[in-house]
Parts: sequence; C-alpha cells; structure tokens
Amino acid sequence: MEEFILWFLCFIVVYLVYLILVINNKKKLIKYGDSTEVKYLKNKFKINVEKMGIKKLAKVTCLANAFIISSAVSLVCLLDNIILMLILAVVILIPFIIVVYNIVGTVLVKKYGIQKK
Repeated sequence: MEEFILWFLCFIVVYLVYLILVINNKKKLIKYGDSTEVKYLKNKFKINVEKMGIKKLAKVTCLANAFIISSAVSLVCLLDNIILMLILAVVILIPFIIVVYNIVGTVLVKKYGIQKK
C-alpha cells in the first residue's frame, strides 16, 4: 500500500509541476512543439499536431511522463542499496519511455490520424 501511495503522490506532483511550468505558460507551450517528445511522435507516428493542438499533445505527454517517472521511482524505492537503485533506474527508464510513447503514439494515430504529405 505504501508503494501505491508513493506512486500516486509522485504522479500528482510531477503532473502538477509540468502543468504549471509548461502547459499554463504560453511561451513555453509554443516552444514545446520543438521538444524531443513531440519530434519523436511526429517522426515515428506522423502525428498531426495542427489537427490535435499543441495543448492537448502537451497534456497527453505530461500524463505519460508522470506515469513513467512515478512508476520508476516507486520500483526503485523497493531497493535499499543506492548503487542498485541507480542501476535499476537507468534499466527501467529506457524501456518505460519506449513502451509508453509507443502506446501514446498508436492511440493518437487512431484518434487524430496521420499527417498528409
């Protein structure tokens, strides 16, 4: 139960910080179109950002990032050794990022379609 509480609190904190600092800030939201996440989704899945809107895309990636970070933190905190925690964090984060962004990309393609060239 403690791990779930840790996961939930971490998820809420990451989501709220991202929401305040990026999504509600117009200058950063405009620059968000050049972020790594957006470029990955555009290049791999041909997501139509203009049709979807940058704010919706930022909210979706915000949820994905919050899920990735909170899941990694809650799994890493199960260990007691700091060196093992760091190694596990690196080993966990890379597959989490790949899997979650592939799921996000396929869902967005189904919902908003592919860019027309």
